[in-house]
Amino acid sequence: MRVSTSQIFNQGIQQFQNLNAQQARTQEQVATGKEVLRPSDDPVASTRIVQLKDDLARSEQYQDTLDMTQTRLEREDGALSSYTDALARTRELMVQAGSGSLSESDRESIAQELRQVKDQMVSIANTQGPEGEFLFAGFQGGEKPFGEDVSGNIEYRGDSGERSVQIDDGVTLKVNDNGRETFEAIDSDRPTFNTRADSGNGGSGRISTGVVTDREAFESFYPDDLVVAFEENGGDTQYTVKSEKTGEEFITDEDYTSGSPIEVNGMRFEVSGEPEGGDSFRVETGDQQSIFGTMEKMIEGLETHPNTPEGREALEDTIDQGLANLQNAEDRATEIQSGVGTRLNTVETTQEFLKDSDLLAEETLSDLEDVDYAEAISRLTQQNFTLQAAQQSFAQISRLSLFDAL
Repeated sequence: MRVSTSQIFNQGIQQFQNLNAQQARTQEQVATGKEVLRPSDDPVASTRIVQLKDDLARSEQYQDTLDMTQTRLEREDGALSSYTDALARTRELMVQAGSGSLSESDRESIAQELRQVKDQMVSIANTQGPEGEFLFAGFQGGEKPFGEDVSGNIEYRGDSGERSVQIDDGVTLKVNDNGRETFEAIDSDRPTFNTRADSGNGGSGRISTGVVTDREAFESFYPDDLVVAFEENGGDTQYTVKSEKTGEEFITDEDYTSGSPIEVNGMRFEVSGEPEGGDSFRVETGDQQSIFGTMEKMIEGLETHPNTPEGREALEDTIDQGLANLQNAEDRATEIQSGVGTRLNTVETTQEFLKDSDLLAEETLSDLEDVDYAEAISRLTQQNFTLQAAQQSFAQISRLSLFDAL
């Protein structure tokens, strides 16, 4: 078979290109530390590498979410611990207030401290999370959940929502407890009532929390509600108190005096300020009472029940109900805090699981992707030697000629 000079040169060039490509690939592997440089090198390994990197990226996002969730839950746990401490102090003050030997000034001192504790509870209920969101606002995390209404009573402005986040594939975790369940919807030991001003009122009238002065009369009226309606009559402001259900009037066209006690069906409350004609207030009976309502009734009872046998009996009823409602609030707080602790345990367990999964994924990724430096450098040395030998051989062959044999 004849071998032309052009064939010799073409084969030599092709061989050099192949050897240079192999050497360049090995040099790139050593430089990058990666065995698989492009999908065509190993399609199966390349697919697995992409999957592992996606898993690690997703795990990193979950870890960030878990870190934020842990901080949020720890802050809620701390808030609930402070809340239970405040409840314990409230209990001490309520027991102290039950002493029959207290003077008017003693009662006033206890009432003042109860107000301070209540303000502390409001501050706790408005605790913010690590991103500035209000922990107990439900879905309304951007708005302060607890504040005073037009009557100065503490009202809840959040909702019943409970936010959740995804902490792993197919796993979600609740990250907050709403304020209604935590502080508002507390079962009352016995029937109670709450007061509020209608949202459409145009005047500056305010209604107090009120207290039960006659338990038997109140419970015979329960579960009906009262409406306190104001009207202008000849330049005078008058009010009427009637049943919400039946319309029966218990007080009719009474001249209004700011701060004067209104006593109806075993309940006593006050309207102060300057209500306008058409304004109205609601006295709503029920079987639930917020912790703030419990505090306010205790404070109002200490400040308004006279130091008489009848007054002391009414105060005793207020204290007894307050202590029972306080126990219900403590039970609710303990239940919620226990749930927070369980979720914190879930966070820690998931964090450890993800770390272990990441370690295994990184080891597998390294096995598939990382170059064996000892093998690669040895191969590079061999390829360099082979290239040099090929170059020398080609140099010798290219100088051969038939004219040398003549």
